[in-house]
Amino acid sequence: MSAPRFDPSAAPEPTDAQLVARVLDGDEAAYAPLVRRHLDVLYRHARGMGLDHDTSLDLVQDAFVRAYERLADCRDSEHFRAWLFRICRNLCLDELRNVRRLCVPMSSVEGADELESTHVAANDVMLTLNTALERLPHALREAFLLKHDAGYTYEEVAEITEASPSAVKMRVHRAREALRAFLTAQGFGGAIELNEESDNRAVANRLMNEAPRNTPTSGAQAHALRTAESRRMS
Repeated sequence: MSAPRFDPSAAPEPTDAQLVARVLDGDEAAYAPLVRRHLDVLYRHARGMGLDHDTSLDLVQDAFVRAYERLADCRDSEHFRAWLFRICRNLCLDELRNVRRLCVPMSSVEGADELESTHVAANDVMLTLNTALERLPHALREAFLLKHDAGYTYEEVAEITEASPSAVKMRVHRAREALRAFLTAQGFGGAIELNEESDNRAVANRLMNEAPRNTPTSGAQAHALRTAESRRMS
């Protein structure tokens, strides 16, 4: 009786820690699975923080480049994704601060009162779940997405956002309550459940309904890898 043939496809996927170790040992190709594994969730998070498609893609690519360059600084490779998230989060926060500095208050524009409003009345449009997410304060939106879209525990979200677990729980709770109130007011309350104990992942996916259309392509992955490799070798 012959021995069963080994099927490589049945082998377990290497962990982040194993891939990080291989990269640090000189196997630069091992960084590609890390990019493919985490690119989409980082992109969705950047979009959820209020950044547009192009800016989100640029910042996510920059996050992978910086992580590649500083990989030896990742002290706990078992938590590579949390470390990578912190890099991306800081880049996003810097970008948001820059955007706020560049904003000019309408009160400072001469004749602003005479300008036609660009806002469409809420009753004239179909309010989406993404609208509900965008109405949340930044800290609540970020905590909700990290918990229910990225799938982190409260303790991991606390580590990423440099807050206490109790503060994170409160932010997620307040986000959930604010979303529930807004959705109920717009007639979505009976169709969407936001429960204390459920993971709310389906809701988070629907809140991020723009992500599938703008999901980074394989070309974006390749660009991030090429940039990281060129900087590392320079």
